[in-house]
Amino acid sequence: MRWLVVGIGNPLRRDDGLGPFLAAKIRKWELPGVKVREAHQLAPELAMDVAEAENVLFVDATLGDLELRELQAQQASATSLGHALGPEDILRLSQLVEGRTPRAWLAAIPASDFSYGEGISRPAHRLARRALRMIRSLLSLCP
Repeated sequence: MRWLVVGIGNPLRRDDGLGPFLAAKIRKWELPGVKVREAHQLAPELAMDVAEAENVLFVDATLGDLELRELQAQQASATSLGHALGPEDILRLSQLVEGRTPRAWLAAIPASDFSYGEGISRPAHRLARRALRMIRSLLSLCP
């Protein structure tokens, strides 16, 4: 597969569900060579899927600014192998377990409402539309 898109987050915590929300939108595009997954949190098992992709895009809510940035694998440590892994940890595990690390990016979408409940806040919705345009460009530009 050319691309693996991983939407990260919990849809039952309002804006924290931005990753799965956007992953569902990207899935509807039905782009050839693009596989889409949703995950409440990143787990070591994802490393095998990551290793099979040429490129990986992680999509997640953030308390920071809207950004799309390329990632690098980081050194995995004993403390980082619990249930709270980051995208860089998954990339490193991909290298350790499968012997390869694809190019990878993080699309971070600003969020403000992490309360219990379903649905994305209005401000997050606006930023999600901008993020989708950035993501569409990335998926079409990179081989």
